Amino acid sequence: MCNVFTTVGTYREGYDSLIEEIDQICLQLPNFIFVSQVGFSKYKVNNHKALEFTDDIDCHFKWADIVVCSGGAGTIFPRLRINKKIVSIFDRGRIGVISEKHGYELTDYFAEQKMLINCRNISNLKDALLEASLMDDYNYKETECTISSEIINYIEGSS
Repeated sequence: MCNVFTTVGTYREGYDSLIEEIDQICLQLPNFIFVSQVGFSKYKVNNHKALEFTDDIDCHFKWADIVVCSGGAGTIFPRLRINKKIVSIFDRGRIGVISEKHGYELTDYFAEQKMLINCRNISNLKDALLEASLMDDYNYKETECTISSEIINYIEGSS
């Protein structure tokens, strides 16, 4: 069995196309268990467990073998820290050009490192889930952030 948790976050417009696709995929993948955090999505889930919001989303992330998300840093980094397999999906009509490009750069980097699967077309989501289920485990190592001391050194050096 493979546990899949999909999160759409708190986007006011929801993410109906993603939730509907997951709802259909779960009929095709009987060895996968799906739970979705649907937020403000209007699509009514028929084939798997769904919740609008939760006070304890971390328990769902811990439960999941695979996390499906839109690819934002706020979702990706905490999941990498606990070695979750991630499928990042973008919907061009849903995300602004600037944040989409930024998200692409972030997810492209982690995809190159074999830490997540990029899915740029929702019709390929089933294949992305199957690919993620076969991914090797990785060991994400966070590097120390030194930007604050670099900024201080720069400011003090230019005085």
